[in-house]
Amino acid sequence: MKRLLISSFIASLLMFVWGAVFWQSPLPYSATQMVENQQQVLTELNKVLPDPGTYVLPSAMVPDANMEEVMAMYEQGPIIIAQVSAGKPAFDPIIFAKGFAHYLIIAILLGLAMMRLLPGQLDRFTRKFGLAFFAALLMVVFSHGGELIWWGIPVGWTLWTALYEFIAILIGGFIMAIGIKPAPQIDIQNES
Repeated sequence: MKRLLISSFIASLLMFVWGAVFWQSPLPYSATQMVENQQQVLTELNKVLPDPGTYVLPSAMVPDANMEEVMAMYEQGPIIIAQVSAGKPAFDPIIFAKGFAHYLIIAILLGLAMMRLLPGQLDRFTRKFGLAFFAALLMVVFSHGGELIWWGIPVGWTLWTALYEFIAILIGGFIMAIGIKPAPQIDIQNES
């Protein structure tokens, strides 16, 4: 258990650093559209979408929605999925703490998966890292593939976020594969 917690802490720290480097670089933002008059757009959006939440437009879920009109709006476009949050400090320490806790949970889950799914192979780095690799690949393809197919999230942003998550899990998996070891065997001999 001690190795699991120490390895998880180290993995979380490295995933946190990876996230800081990735999200502070301009690379993922190269896939976003820039808005020059940000304050004006935010003021208008605040009038139209004043409450925090997820907004989907057009939507057939609006009470008494006319399906023909919704389908026409859908075909005409634009189709919008907007996440609206209340204002907050840009570099809120609580968010960083939550982010670190999120990485810690992921690392612990990776370690527990290795211990439960590979009990006789914990001395083999390649097996443990292979498990993390396929877990990362499965998660990224399922989640981000669904965003592309069902929600029409633009390819560029989806690929950047998928790359970030895949590498973050590989970093965590690498550290956990090094840190998770078989339990020491106790040699009990009968003394006569």
